[in-house]
Amino acid sequence: MRERLLDVLLIVTVCAAEIPFADAQSVAGTPVPQPTVSAAEVVVLPAGTAVPLTLVTPIKSKSTKPGDTVHAQVAFPVTSGGQVAIPAGAYVEGVISKLAARTPQAGQPDVQIHFTRLFFSNGYSVPLDAENTQAKAAPPDIATPRSERTAVNAAPPADPAQDSFGFTGQQSQLPPLQQPGPSPAVVGGAVAGGFVAFLVATLAWAHHRRSSIDYVLFDAGWQFQMVLASPLTLNLAEINTAAASPAVK
Repeated sequence: MRERLLDVLLIVTVCAAEIPFADAQSVAGTPVPQPTVSAAEVVVLPAGTAVPLTLVTPIKSKSTKPGDTVHAQVAFPVTSGGQVAIPAGAYVEGVISKLAARTPQAGQPDVQIHFTRLFFSNGYSVPLDAENTQAKAAPPDIATPRSERTAVNAAPPADPAQDSFGFTGQQSQLPPLQQPGPSPAVVGGAVAGGFVAFLVATLAWAHHRRSSIDYVLFDAGWQFQMVLASPLTLNLAEINTAAASPAVK
């Protein structure tokens, strides 16, 4: 009997311990207030938005290859609905996807850059999907006719068989004198051949030198623009903080 009473007391104690602590507010029917988390305001730039840039990393003919990283800086602020979305001085990072020292159409250098990230002066950064656009130079107009070289009132060539008084006659021909040394034709041919050889060697040297020089195709300070390929979502609070902080030089 005593053991049974102990078992009953043990069961009651365990049940009382497992009952969760009742909130007095819940018992009274008053709900417990929960903290509200508001979503941050954002600015969305649609696809097709143009962003003016200034090149920071020079692009060269030899040392720059597709896949290399380049940097540029936003030249002018980009706004959306009266709100600054990208302040001037922000940096963009991209990767060269194609580089040509000369294009077949215009003979001008061309570069294609895929921009992948946008950096603000306060350290805020967002992924980016944009491509550069570049105005192509128009090819030279090789079909433009040259100016007429023939004078309208040009005098006809003089007749060597006509004297100063307008009379023609048979001029006596003297036999040619014997010239000592090599024939003038041989000398002329040797001179012409030497000149052609010198010209070919000069052109070959110039071509080799040009192909081996790592010259700048697009120097730092080159002005161009990128166009967003996908919408860009930006945090408004971070934008305002970056606009208030000085731009990184």
